[in-house]
Amino acid sequence: MLDPAIGLLRWGSGFLAKCCDRTSSAAMATALADLSRLIGWACYDVGQLARARQYSALALSYARSADADSLVASILYVLGRVSLFERRPREALRMFQLGQISAQDAANRGESARLYANEAWAHAMSGNSQLMHDALARADHEIDSIDRGRLDPWTTVFFSAGELPGGCVRQSGVRAATASL
Repeated sequence: MLDPAIGLLRWGSGFLAKCCDRTSSAAMATALADLSRLIGWACYDVGQLARARQYSALALSYARSADADSLVASILYVLGRVSLFERRPREALRMFQLGQISAQDAANRGESARLYANEAWAHAMSGNSQLMHDALARADHEIDSIDRGRLDPWTTVFFSAGELPGGCVRQSGVRAATASL
């Protein structure tokens, strides 16, 4: 299933070099970044974490070249999630914190909320209940301030019904399990 997407990515990257102006170059780089991010997620989903990092890093390069701050934040979120899966909460926190800079540069409260919610998960995994609650409160504050009509496509799925409450329960379970170790 990944092969067609990877083929499309290679094909599209050839077009990027042929873009004659900044507008078309940025649009192509953004599309390639989003496709690379999607391939990274697919690799993550099937447990190919090294490839997930590889394609996410490629996505980050494309997104940065397009000055697509919101997409940069989303890609750093993906890299943070890979780190959480590997049980590396400190590394995940760094990705989420870097993502916050890009989310704030993009004035994207939706992306910021998603990053804070996952930062809470990393704090829970580290056994730090207070920082977990602080991050969840920041996520909740950002969610209350979102203009849902302006969410980027890569952020909208985060705001499905029950996403944040479900994450809170999951994080509390992680914290409880960690505390008993």
